[in-house]
Amino acid sequence: MKKILSLFIGLILIFSVAMPVSAAGLSVKVTASSATVTEGQNVTFTVSLSGAAKATSGSIAVTYPEDAFGFVSGSFSKEKDAAMKKFDTSKNKGSIAFDTDTDFNGSYFVLTLKATTPGADMLDVTFEVILHKTGDDVGSGSASRSVKIDCKTHAYGSYSKKDSSNHTRTCTKCGHVETTAHSWNGGSVTKAATCKETGSKTYTCTKCGASKTETIAKTNDHSFGAWERTKAPTCTTKGQDSRTCKVCGKVETRDVAATGHSFGGFTTVKEASCEGKGEQTRTCMICGVKETKELAALGHSFQNPTVIKQPTCTEPGEESGKCTRCGKETTNKIPATGHKVDVYAVTKDATCTEAGEETGTCTVCGDTDVREIPAKGHTYGEPVVVTPATETSVGKQTKTCTVCGDTVDEEIPMLDTAITSTPDDSQPEGSDSSDTTVDADKNEKTGKALLKVILPLAALAVIGVCAAFFVIRRKR
Repeated sequence: MKKILSLFIGLILIFSVAMPVSAAGLSVKVTASSATVTEGQNVTFTVSLSGAAKATSGSIAVTYPEDAFGFVSGSFSKEKDAAMKKFDTSKNKGSIAFDTDTDFNGSYFVLTLKATTPGADMLDVTFEVILHKTGDDVGSGSASRSVKIDCKTHAYGSYSKKDSSNHTRTCTKCGHVETTAHSWNGGSVTKAATCKETGSKTYTCTKCGASKTETIAKTNDHSFGAWERTKAPTCTTKGQDSRTCKVCGKVETRDVAATGHSFGGFTTVKEASCEGKGEQTRTCMICGVKETKELAALGHSFQNPTVIKQPTCTEPGEESGKCTRCGKETTNKIPATGHKVDVYAVTKDATCTEAGEETGTCTVCGDTDVREIPAKGHTYGEPVVVTPATETSVGKQTKTCTVCGDTVDEEIPMLDTAITSTPDDSQPEGSDSSDTTVDADKNEKTGKALLKVILPLAALAVIGVCAAFFVIRRKR
């Protein structure tokens, strides 16, 4: 028994030494140019190897649903130095061989398929790889990649609600799901709003039938009853009226103006004197409040007062006398008489911008009185055109003061080109029945502007002719 066990262990060791270590390390990876393609488009699969031991040949077998894909091309990536290479499209199998050991790691095989039949499911494309060395397998492995084929032109079914904002529809051929926003109609009022309660309005999606409800705010259309006096006004305070909405109970108020006092006539309670104020009162017949009015002091009443000091042109005088009412003796001031000047002479002429002065002698006291002469202001002549106005730009004209020579510039408005059409019965039949005429006022403005330019030029021309004539005569 021990001999048999020892023989079995020896065979295992011999077998383990003979098996390539790299065979267990081969890894196959597949990538696709797109996980989803449209009917009629190509999709390319790239098979890559890693962890492979060097080998002299390799093979590949491809499995895919031939009712959904059509073969386009298939080739090994390391075909350049290959002694033999082939791919049998009828069996979807291929092989490649080299004369020497070759590193197959990296890109191994490239397959291009054409998507022909759309469907809702993911379709698997599987690749099986085997590497050989002098007839022995040194590595094998497989990998798959799933691809979905969408329709070129979808055949969508009906819409169905997805959520409060969107609905979906699904293609009956490839299962593609389209999500779009609801298409709400104009909505209809399902509950009218009042001043007491909010209302509601329901909208329906015209495509999937989903609905949403929005709140309509309370209205301000109250149904008030008649005004009722809730507080009577007094002489000095406002009153108040109110009315109540029959639907929601809201109370609306308005002020009632105070009535104001109803006074009788004034009664004198204290007579005014020469120097003391008097007083009158009256009473409101409604609330009894009293109103007082002050009477001004009468002032003294003098007769035939005696002048103590005569007033002059610049100083007041003074008089004294006895009041006929109270008998008090007192004095009053007599206002100054002011200067009396018969004739004023100009001592400084006024100019356009500065005031002048004129002086006179008082015939009473002989003092000199001076008073101001207002500035005259500028006296401008006719404007002279510097730059004529056109239809696209404003012009410029200058005015000169005939007294001091001061100048001022003014803007000339652009020429108005507005034209109106007027009927013309004299035109022959079939011709345009309207004629363009320029507004008379605008035409006159244009003519004046042109005259301001032409007249100075004409004057210069006349002067030139006269000067030439004078020179010719002197030469003769």
